[in-house]
Amino acid sequence: MVIEKNLADRELIDFIVQGCLTDFYFAHRVYFYLNSLSQDSENMRISNVWEFLNNGFLEKMAIYSRCRLSGMEFTKSMIQMDPEFALKNRISEEID
Repeated sequence: MVIEKNLADRELIDFIVQGCLTDFYFAHRVYFYLNSLSQDSENMRISNVWEFLNNGFLEKMAIYSRCRLSGMEFTKSMIQMDPEFALKNRISEEID
């Protein structure tokens, strides 16, 4: 959707930002996903994605500037989002 809609759809942008403001782990994953989409295979910037990340997204995510992403917290978040995650990745139930 990011590439197809060219990040020109205001509703898509609002949806992404609202999801990121709601969950630190989601914001972290979105940032790295969009960052990977911000350059093509020849390291040329894809301007619309690059501009979205650097003009507003990072500013809005500043609320997380003092947050840390620990492996344990991330794993718990993944299990909450996808109960099958623990089974797929052979994670012990001792995490709870």
